[in-house]
Amino acid sequence: MLIGPSPTLEMEIYIDKLFCNGCANCIHQCTMGVFKMDGNQALVDNEYICVGCFKCQSFCPTNAIQPRIVMRVS
Repeated sequence: MLIGPSPTLEMEIYIDKLFCNGCANCIHQCTMGVFKMDGNQALVDNEYICVGCFKCQSFCPTNAIQPRIVMRVS
């Protein structure tokens, strides 16, 4: 029996700003609208609607996009 908050595993999309070259491939490939541009930098805007297809990662020429699993305690 668990007492207190229970942990859950969730996917998080991380964009490494040092590697992002602002090509916007992630925006063009994502059919869900997860990303947006801020100047010459891609940002995760609507992560909660990501379906995990990983097209963004596949088409990123600099490997700046890294999905990762994080444990959250709620």
